[in-house]
Amino acid sequence: MGAIPSTNSLPPTPGTLADQVFLRLREAIVSGDLVPGERILEPTLAARFGVSRGPLRDALARLAERHLIERPVHQGARVVTLSFPKTGEE
Repeated sequence: MGAIPSTNSLPPTPGTLADQVFLRLREAIVSGDLVPGERILEPTLAARFGVSRGPLRDALARLAERHLIERPVHQGARVVTLSFPKTGEE
């Protein structure tokens, strides 16, 4: 009989589906995969990440709290323009 592989060697995954979606969306924003000003369409992102809209909405709320997206009332969500502080060195 073959040995059962240890799950200890697998990289840890965040606890909830919303956590996983949050991390993937945050990376997409920071890396520029989702560009500043881009409109966020829930059905499109849900299909892209293979999740229902519930965990996606939770993740979007967390992104808005961290000012990575903006969600004006009745206008939908958009990716914000990221700005990084200057270090004073040029």
